[in-house]
Amino acid sequence: MRLSLGITPVLFLLGLGLNACVQNSVSPVAQRPLHPDCVQEFDPSQDYFLDKVQVEFATGFEVDYQGHYKRVTLASPHPEANDPVEYILVQCGTPIPDDVGDAMVVEVPVQSVVVLSTTYLPHFAALDRVNHLVGISDTQITQTPAVVERVKQQKIRDVSRNQVVNIEAILNLNPDIVITFDAGGASSDTVLMLENAGLQVVLNSEYLEMSPLGRAEWLKFTALFLNQEGKAKEVFEEIRTDYQELSQRVAAAIADDTSRPTVFTGFSSTNTWYVPGRNSYAAEFLRDAGADYLWDDLDSQWTVPLDFEVVYQRARDADFWVNVNSNWRTRADVIEDDPRYGNFAAWQGDRIYNNTKRVNEFGGNDYWETGILYPNLILADLVQIFHPNLLPDGEKTFYQNLE
Repeated sequence: MRLSLGITPVLFLLGLGLNACVQNSVSPVAQRPLHPDCVQEFDPSQDYFLDKVQVEFATGFEVDYQGHYKRVTLASPHPEANDPVEYILVQCGTPIPDDVGDAMVVEVPVQSVVVLSTTYLPHFAALDRVNHLVGISDTQITQTPAVVERVKQQKIRDVSRNQVVNIEAILNLNPDIVITFDAGGASSDTVLMLENAGLQVVLNSEYLEMSPLGRAEWLKFTALFLNQEGKAKEVFEEIRTDYQELSQRVAAAIADDTSRPTVFTGFSSTNTWYVPGRNSYAAEFLRDAGADYLWDDLDSQWTVPLDFEVVYQRARDADFWVNVNSNWRTRADVIEDDPRYGNFAAWQGDRIYNNTKRVNEFGGNDYWETGILYPNLILADLVQIFHPNLLPDGEKTFYQNLE
């Protein structure tokens, strides 16, 4: 069975369609034996999770520790969802609690995982659990070095190509869980197909977080299934500290300066320009990097469609233009798409930057892979663009100036 699924939830929200199709029926996954490291003699008085995480920035999930199991609640798997989703993560070798209700029960730590979005792969590298990955989507586009190496060694299978998921391939791998996303619509159908095949599907909705540190903190969500909370806390603390120290440094440097550089984002497609609202992921990066985002008065966490002329009237004299069409590599590409772009001061002043520095030959963009877990690196890039004197010796990781 093959059915369609987007590479990342970000790309789905940008308009990549999902067309589910079933070619034949499949058998449910066989029950797995206990792992040798599971608890052999259960002690109801023992706390089996000495390392615990607390959620600080993410709003999409929470965890409640109960001795030998964790109750993980996903607030909303997709924007239109009305009900939360619950997972009961039971320490392997201990009994399943009586009050699980409709929650999915997963024995932890899981030993084999299929991941259907590249945004989660850096989690496994950061937690030193890449060897638990048995299948991923579109192996060609991933850029996480440890994952790439295991793909070369044929220890990780490709279970999705060109947005088409191969359910038979996943069933043959017999994973403990499949981690994916649900963006509503056709992707919900895809999730249902995976579940009907007998697979334990874990939903990750980090793409709904509107703060950079909120998205990065979903590392802790992945860690819950691997019993790697201690490592997750250590890694996230480094990311959080680096991000906050840099943003505070920027704020201090421009505290008495009312001339933050003005910036706008995006591009026009068929005369419609999608502009991120002030409560969006993109807008928070720009504020923290010390820029004056021109649509910071737009009260939305999503992108809002505007006419080209509306954007031009406000942004024609802006200092910088970032996050543009991923197909643009030169200033000539910009004009070829639409000659009107040449009237923007940012184009005339050669101040257009895109997050495409680390795009591989198959189109995989590491900004949407490594960058999701390490927003401190993205912030450093933006600070170098807007306030180069603050990081004079820095080298950009994801952004580059259009040639």
